[in-house]
Amino acid sequence: MPTPKTIDDIYDDYKMRRSGLLLALIDDAREFYDACDPKRENLCLYGHPDGNWSVDLPVEEVPPELPEPVLGINFARDGMDRKDWLALCAVHSDAWLYSLAFFYAARFDADGRAELFSLLNQHPTVYEVRLGFIDLVLPFWFGFAELFSLLNQHPTVYEVVTGRVARNKMYKRKVPKQQTAAAQAAIANQAAALAAYEAPDSFVRPGYQAADQPLPTGRLLTVEDVTPALQGRQAELFWPDDGKWYLIQFMSIHLDSRKADVQYATGEVELLDLDEPGHLRRMHSCGRLGAAPALRTARISSSPHRLALARVVAAAAQAGGGGGTAARPKLLWLSTSSQDALTAGLEAGVNTVVFNESQTALAQEWQQLGRFEALTRTADGRLLGADGKQVGRVRLLASPEDLRAAEREAAVVQGVVVMDASDWQIIPAENLVAAYQANPGATLLAAAPDCAAGRVMLEALEAGTDGVLLQTDSPAEVRALAQYVHQRQQAGGAKQRYEAARVTAVRPVGMGDRACVDLCSLLAMGEGMLVGSFARALFLVHSECAESRYIASRPFRVNAGPVHAYLQLPGGRTGYLSELRSGAEVMVADAQGATRTALVGRVKIESRPLVLVEAELPDGEPCSVLLQNAETVRLVGPAPGTSSSASSSSSRGGKDGQAAGGARHTGVAIDESITER
Repeated sequence: MPTPKTIDDIYDDYKMRRSGLLLALIDDAREFYDACDPKRENLCLYGHPDGNWSVDLPVEEVPPELPEPVLGINFARDGMDRKDWLALCAVHSDAWLYSLAFFYAARFDADGRAELFSLLNQHPTVYEVRLGFIDLVLPFWFGFAELFSLLNQHPTVYEVVTGRVARNKMYKRKVPKQQTAAAQAAIANQAAALAAYEAPDSFVRPGYQAADQPLPTGRLLTVEDVTPALQGRQAELFWPDDGKWYLIQFMSIHLDSRKADVQYATGEVELLDLDEPGHLRRMHSCGRLGAAPALRTARISSSPHRLALARVVAAAAQAGGGGGTAARPKLLWLSTSSQDALTAGLEAGVNTVVFNESQTALAQEWQQLGRFEALTRTADGRLLGADGKQVGRVRLLASPEDLRAAEREAAVVQGVVVMDASDWQIIPAENLVAAYQANPGATLLAAAPDCAAGRVMLEALEAGTDGVLLQTDSPAEVRALAQYVHQRQQAGGAKQRYEAARVTAVRPVGMGDRACVDLCSLLAMGEGMLVGSFARALFLVHSECAESRYIASRPFRVNAGPVHAYLQLPGGRTGYLSELRSGAEVMVADAQGATRTALVGRVKIESRPLVLVEAELPDGEPCSVLLQNAETVRLVGPAPGTSSSASSSSSRGGKDGQAAGGARHTGVAIDESITER
């Protein structure tokens, strides 16, 4: 491309390069952010004369033919707040644009430079536009023009070195023209906007601490809620890695890319992917400063940054083909003065033990027996953690008046509430279970003296309390209730509905990264995990419990498929195989549709040859799944006790009946038309 030489040519070059930089730092900010990998060498951001941008290494020629952008922008990316890093890139981009323009204008005199500057200064800087406090067509910054008029009194170094101008010569200062009323008003607005931007944000709260529980009021956030009206409204994000709810505010909504810029109350800024499962979660019924209702959202991350963990299990997700509410795992807490009862509880999986204030020394002594969370019950009923912070409270119920008071506060109470009716002959479990069902921010436990009473609490109104605080010194009672809770959890999964799919083709497709999932449970014949390339059809992939000619039985293992594949999770949700981590929960299903929950022990991701299994459902709809090309990888067939290797040509798959409607949004089945190929 020819070097621009005239004022108009340089101006046109500036406009196009500036457009490319704005595209990178605003419209393509996420793509630009990902391109600046700190693990790469020194990178520069280039704006090109065709209006595009690129992130690349600097030119090898030294010295370069043209001024180069600032070097190494990628190294600062992860060490700064995202918003501040983008703003810094914008400042350096402006400096580069002006240096390039006046490099081309090196042979211009003071009048020529002034004329070029007047054209360039019609446009806000990239930095101004990136911060969003200036429109794209506002009059020029008068302060910038004032600065240039001072600098332009002096000859350039080039002019002096080449002998064009004497070293001590001074040009006549060209004072900027008198501002119009409109220009003065625009400048005042710009200055006020800049001051507001740089002023402390009232939303950002020094010393902000995330909450253990979300606010009590709200409703599920739907796809229809994702509109520009979200801008300026508040939400909560749940991070399972630390089990906390973080307050955020929507700064801007990008409907085309289905993303949103959000700011945390800690001051951090992040680009949130609204299409990732788990992001759309809950809407509050209350507002902020009289504004529109605030929102709550949930999200899990899978990268070391914070962006992608495993999928969250919604407390009220749709489960089973016919809907309903997915049950949360029941909690079993223990309060005892018997070391034998404590040992029985630890062996049975109890990890929370409640002590009275007088048992502080005992709690410290018993910590040597095993790892558990010790809570202290104060005289006024508060439950305190090891750090002294309150995590819940005990609600004594001894009369109908106590019950009515507990029912009234059920809608607003937060955290753990232990209902203790030990001194009341009437068991009010059903009343409180009904009252607390509408409050997802509270966890209702019931105090019980033995296994029988605990079962009554866990079965009240079928859903039961969220857990039981077992108050006993009997190891047998501890084991009995723990066994019941475990069996209930194993058998409490939603029933799956299958459709037999006729396999139409099985063909090798090359190498890919395959995820092999080793569970903390043994799987029986006919059990496996529901996996698929598309949300409309998930195949039942058999565990490796069957004997093989090549390797021994591995009844804890499911060779699930490539990292991109969906898998069914508890609570009616889906996740990606790439996001599974040790300790995550997955759903195990058998050929009859019975399901249970299992813990992930480890996930091995390795490069392996893959086959594409293509099938056709009874209604003629095509579906497919990618699996490892191995004899040990098998799909469960429709006939009882049948399974076929993925490497054979007669494999069969099961279709997940919960995907009726053919679509999922954020991992939840919805009634929408989506095309997947």
